[in-house]
Amino acid sequence: VDGKVGKALSFDGVDDYVMVSNSVSINVSNISVVAFIKFNPISQIHPIIQHMDGCITNGYFLTINRVGASCSETVVDNKFWLVSGSNSSNSGDFVTNSILDSSNFHLVAFTWNSYSGGSVQKLFLDGRKNIERNLSINTPNPRSSNLLIGRTNTCWCVQYFNGLIDEVRIYNRALSDQEI
Repeated sequence: VDGKVGKALSFDGVDDYVMVSNSVSINVSNISVVAFIKFNPISQIHPIIQHMDGCITNGYFLTINRVGASCSETVVDNKFWLVSGSNSSNSGDFVTNSILDSSNFHLVAFTWNSYSGGSVQKLFLDGRKNIERNLSINTPNPRSSNLLIGRTNTCWCVQYFNGLIDEVRIYNRALSDQEI
């Protein structure tokens, strides 16, 4: 199907996803994840990318909307969410201030920059930094799980993206605000 740039991956929200086998090249300490997304306006979460072990204790999960305490408790707010953790410490939900329009493609990006004693996470929407936070935890340790595009598989829930994902990029460094 036509995407933002060339062709895009189309996900039906039922069982479509891409799995990237775990490797050293995607287990990095500083990271940027960038993609164009266009989601269908239905009441479910739209998992974009997940690379985490267990119950969000090591890694990251990017989504539109989010899962509540169970799969049936979806928070539908059309916001870009990040859930992350490191060393068995969940750093909690991190959500943008902006509501996304489902009729357009959006450039979504996440950076995680580690430094001695902590890290900085940033979420970007449509090329602009939307929100930033400092954490006392560093970036995630190497994960043993596969990277999933268009699917989440947490300890309590499996959900699938419904819409288009295009131009997924994963960098082994935190891109600057200008590079996004």
